[in-house]
Amino acid sequence: NLTGRKYYQKMYIYEDFYDEPVSYNVRCTSASYHKIGERIMGIILELECDSQYAWTEPRTNIISFEADKEDWIVNNSDSLDEYVLPQIQIYSKEPIDELRIINVSDNYRETIIKNISAGEYIYMDSARCTLSSSIDDRNVLNDFNFVFIKLLSGANMYKTNKDVEISFKFKEPRKVGLR
Repeated sequence: NLTGRKYYQKMYIYEDFYDEPVSYNVRCTSASYHKIGERIMGIILELECDSQYAWTEPRTNIISFEADKEDWIVNNSDSLDEYVLPQIQIYSKEPIDELRIINVSDNYRETIIKNISAGEYIYMDSARCTLSSSIDDRNVLNDFNFVFIKLLSGANMYKTNKDVEISFKFKEPRKVGLR
């Protein structure tokens, strides 16, 4: 059933002139037959998109930050005035009383997470505004300033106050058209 799906699905458009595979997030709102006389000649689908952009496949950048040293992550978004909201994974070998993750490029926007254990993974989904830990009974939200990591279009300079490994996973919006 094409119209029975509640959530968006990926729809790929294959064209030789695209530099990379892109997909739209769509759901079918209507399906009907295209008839000539009594013969069915095709199917007409009406689709609804989640945005005006197509999306790249997810990419992951893993950065091993050294305390107080800056590193770059580049977001090649075609949406110049909007943030890209990544999925983040933070890992530390050592216990951390207070971790500060600072986007220097975004007016020193600061994410703070406290009381990280040695070997703990922190998972952040900025699009869904969720934060969790690899430690089952830990409520990491009690130790969080509720500033989710966001990426500006272009180069983002980040720095941390502690040695940590941070994985940034995100899709970039693309302006595409058909010829």
